[in-house]
Amino acid sequence: MRKVSGLEAVYQDYEDKVAFYYVYKALAHPELDGFVQPVTLEERLAHVAAAKERLDTGFTWIADSMGNDLKHAFGDRPNSEFVISPKGEVLVARGWSDPEALREDLVKLVGPSETITKPEDLGRKPAEPAKSEYASGVVERVDRPDGAVALVTKPLLEEAGEEGAE
Repeated sequence: MRKVSGLEAVYQDYEDKVAFYYVYKALAHPELDGFVQPVTLEERLAHVAAAKERLDTGFTWIADSMGNDLKHAFGDRPNSEFVISPKGEVLVARGWSDPEALREDLVKLVGPSETITKPEDLGRKPAEPAKSEYASGVVERVDRPDGAVALVTKPLLEEAGEEGAE
């Protein structure tokens, strides 16, 4: 939660000069927060609403497509951070969010803030993760045996009336 609080502190100091957005994409480990990976946009939007409330954030949230098109366009980084100019130019690209470095970038790009908010100044108390009504518990991760590979399958669905259907 420290990184989120650090970003919120930067947001507090620069929200009148810069637009801030969280992009919600597929989660690497949704089970760590009591979630099940969404399979529909409606489920993803429900995750966005829960995350926004849980994190007690002032940021605007954007839900990526179910294909994670925005994430892919920006390089598939897990917790990336970008500073984008009003003209759409990427001025700063980080593979991992760093609130202190973001503050330094903003000082250079738009000038110093009149205030320096610290995460502890926010008085925010992020909520505990919600437990999914669909998850029965966390399945422990296991190491893949040597030589084993993941198998990805794609079902072939036949409609009634097509070859092979009676």
